[in-house]
Amino acid sequence: IVLNIKIADCTAVLIHDPVRCVVMGLHSGWRGTQQNITKTGIEILQKKFHSRPEDLLVYISPAASGKNYEVGVDVAKYFPRSVIPAVSSAKFLFDNRHEICLQLTDCGVLSNHIEVSPECTIDNTNLHSFRRDKQFSGRMSAFIGLV
Repeated sequence: IVLNIKIADCTAVLIHDPVRCVVMGLHSGWRGTQQNITKTGIEILQKKFHSRPEDLLVYISPAASGKNYEVGVDVAKYFPRSVIPAVSSAKFLFDNRHEICLQLTDCGVLSNHIEVSPECTIDNTNLHSFRRDKQFSGRMSAFIGLV
């Protein structure tokens, strides 16, 4: 079984419970993060499979980084823990991966069980970025599976 998450600048959150032999893949752009999709996912794992947050291993994919992901106040207002003012007074830099890590640890996932890719999709031209390439951008796959 292989789960595939299609991404460009958004974040794929890949979760493995090695105790219960369960995997989950989540797509978390700013809207998914604002709605705390990671918490919902963990609650599903707990309810359906009796997973324990402290057993979960999580990988957070390459995504737009906090140094390049510019948002307006309409988005920044949801993430006071993960935004800093940008050069322009009306803009902020949002670190989606940081916010997802905070949400995961808020749910009980151990911080040393979370691996975060350092790659920025906007900086790295080998990766697809809608923010960088607009309509010419492709998409990437993040996948997780069980054998």
